[in-house]
Amino acid sequence: MYQHARFMRHLEAGGIMSRKLENLPSDKQITDRIAKNQGLTRPELSILLSYSKLTYKNALLESSSLTEECYDALLLGYFPRLIRERFADEILQHPLRKEIIATILSNQIANNIGIGFGSRIREETGATIEGIAKAYVVCVEVFDLYDTWRRLEKLDNVVHEQDRYEAFQAVSGLLERSISWLLRNQPQDFDVSHVIERYKTDTRILCEVISSGIIGQSRKNYLATKRRFVKYRLPADLAQELVDKTTLASAFDIIEIKTRLYSDSENVAKLFYALSERLQLHWIRDAISKTIVRTHWNHLAILNLRNDLHANQHNLTELILQIVDNKRHTNKALALWEQHHADALLRYDSILNEFSAMRSCDFPTISVAVSEVRRLVQLSKRTLAGHAD
Repeated sequence: MYQHARFMRHLEAGGIMSRKLENLPSDKQITDRIAKNQGLTRPELSILLSYSKLTYKNALLESSSLTEECYDALLLGYFPRLIRERFADEILQHPLRKEIIATILSNQIANNIGIGFGSRIREETGATIEGIAKAYVVCVEVFDLYDTWRRLEKLDNVVHEQDRYEAFQAVSGLLERSISWLLRNQPQDFDVSHVIERYKTDTRILCEVISSGIIGQSRKNYLATKRRFVKYRLPADLAQELVDKTTLASAFDIIEIKTRLYSDSENVAKLFYALSERLQLHWIRDAISKTIVRTHWNHLAILNLRNDLHANQHNLTELILQIVDNKRHTNKALALWEQHHADALLRYDSILNEFSAMRSCDFPTISVAVSEVRRLVQLSKRTLAGHAD
């Protein structure tokens, strides 16, 4: 609710919308609804969804990137198959090219991720709407989400609507996390085609091997998610596809490590998840997810903490893999790292065990846990530098 309220204030401040004219709740009414644990009504959400799409479209029409080739497939897909086959060249030169693509993208982003996503992600990353649209195109292509969405859409009136909605939400979570990663780690003017080429093949490989690469609590979560999708009575192959894809939230991190160290995606993934299990990072992530969000700034603080944890896991995985010459020997690399940092890990384990024994953890406690992971990264950097000397 607080995110919707902030989005409404943003629209009003920009002179785009009048809450009074649209019969949307005032700040006082919103405060009362939050106190009663109530949200917006469906008609109110529909109004915000329309303005969300309008915001995307207007911003995209002002950008220059819609003439790039990376959007050709979107434009061609807008037209019937026979017209595409006979007049592809003419379609690509369509005088309303920008308007059509802007409409398609604004509808897709708002429908597939949610109301106000653009506003939230801009405040988180400082990105432009143009950059968000480019990252969206990359992620949808890399994870082959159009096919997944089509298959879920065909289940309308076949499975329970709430179950289908939760399946869509799982995909949206992957999309939001991956878009955020790209906007934080790629240059502002990144080339869409180049980034797709960089990640798509390895992502497909990871999707095929992910079930054998995860261990411990990560594997338990994976199997629990699969059972949940099967319980929804989704087709077995679709349930498997969904659980594999939604487990790939760290795919870009794994691929970057693999590329820099000339390793392979499967072995990097094994170390990535083994490290998560060794350091109980799943517990820290769960604790972050359970943190109560009351304001926009609470939300940003939690996002930054989660991003910091992911970055530390990425950096630590890369540092550990550098210990061994043969990058396939991930178990050896982890064992040597544990040996080199036995005292630090003893301290870390003691702190994490104390935290996990608590009934609940507040934000400062979780911040300390994340800072302890960061401390291990710093120690590992110094150790590696010392061995290099």
